[in-house]
Amino acid sequence: MLKKIILLTLIVVLIFALGACAEEDVSPPDDLALAEGDEVERLEGDGDVTLRVIWRAEGHDARQALHQSIQPFIDRTGIGIDMVYVVGDDWPEYLTKIATMVAAGERIDNARLPIEGWRMFVDLGIVVPIDDWITDNPVAFNEIANDMYPQIMALTNFNGRQFGIPQQMGTVVTHINTYLLEEAGLPLPPPDWDRYTFLEYAGAMTRTRDDGTQQFGVFLPDGYFMLSAWVYNFGGSWTTQDYRYSNLLDPAVADMFQFMQDLVHVHGYAPVPEAGLDGIHMLVDGTIGMGFWGRWPSYTYGVRNFHGAYVQYLPQFQRGTNHSVFGGMSMFTLRTSQNPQEAASFAVYTASAEFVEPFMGLGSIPLLNSVAERLIPALGIPQNYELYLAKPRNAVPVESPAQFSELGSLVWRVFTDIVVNQHDVESTLQEAHVELNLILLDNR
Repeated sequence: MLKKIILLTLIVVLIFALGACAEEDVSPPDDLALAEGDEVERLEGDGDVTLRVIWRAEGHDARQALHQSIQPFIDRTGIGIDMVYVVGDDWPEYLTKIATMVAAGERIDNARLPIEGWRMFVDLGIVVPIDDWITDNPVAFNEIANDMYPQIMALTNFNGRQFGIPQQMGTVVTHINTYLLEEAGLPLPPPDWDRYTFLEYAGAMTRTRDDGTQQFGVFLPDGYFMLSAWVYNFGGSWTTQDYRYSNLLDPAVADMFQFMQDLVHVHGYAPVPEAGLDGIHMLVDGTIGMGFWGRWPSYTYGVRNFHGAYVQYLPQFQRGTNHSVFGGMSMFTLRTSQNPQEAASFAVYTASAEFVEPFMGLGSIPLLNSVAERLIPALGIPQNYELYLAKPRNAVPVESPAQFSELGSLVWRVFTDIVVNQHDVESTLQEAHVELNLILLDNR
């Protein structure tokens, strides 16, 4: 209880500090305080302005591609960029670190945020709208907006104000190792496959090899986003649609967690989730038959020259339920920026074809339709990549209330307790339901 009181106190202090930032002019220090593991790389411009941009830390190969994609903006505008690579094991940690930096008065111009943090950062006043820039640059804005599905463009519009432009789409589909599928004597699954067909496939691809090592049919979802895709396809959700109340007592949620627990501890079709397991590499190595990700494994497939991956929609775990979860990334302008117009210009640039095309050849689904239609077929992997080009008619945005950090951490703890520690599903969800209703209290 004492730990909870301390945590709630820290959250209140943080929100109060953020509120002060939203109401007063901020004169942040020139020096940037970095946490352990965070890094800054300067991309020099020949002008007087250098923007400080927060980006989740990535491998150096990805950074090289990113820097090359940013260079045209620097060459054209003369604006320099300080890329601040912030380490975060997951999105809640990454978002919390940015919020803490802002609360401490650090000068930050832009931050690249996942959809899980958009509402949170808007509600806390951390980010500012770019409407003035759009008014001054309607041609540049419309060139991007008209090449994107309107329902996606609307996701960065809050209370009639445009805060950013989505850059890329994330979704979750089933990745299948076709070599293991062939060994099991099974055909490629159809788009409308159900939980019973899925269990058949998972069981057929689970075996002990001749050398004594274990091959598993399935690797369970390994993050909040992937878990959200599963709960949607079981017909459930974490919260009510308006984010006001917990929905964890929905029988569909219990059905999903019980199904996951049974995959590991009753059927033995999935390994016990633990730190250090990399499902994508395990699929490439032939250790697992199926996993659940978006397009991002294509980077590994390409580097490893692996052509044995086939993608299909998630099974209809509940008959008639086949939703695609939607996630996205967008660059935002922060309230602490001392150059808001230049920052807005850079934010819009990262949603343009000039940036997207060279940066998103591997691993991402560009939201500009014209770019996606060129890049995804050009890569040619995985098999059935056409799924990534499907119109998002059944796409449901991942649940992202202002309290996302707390929600994401809670969901992952519930998953760990049930699937790893084999806690009782009903009692675990009862306790989490009470906690989630307290987390969402401010939304009522």
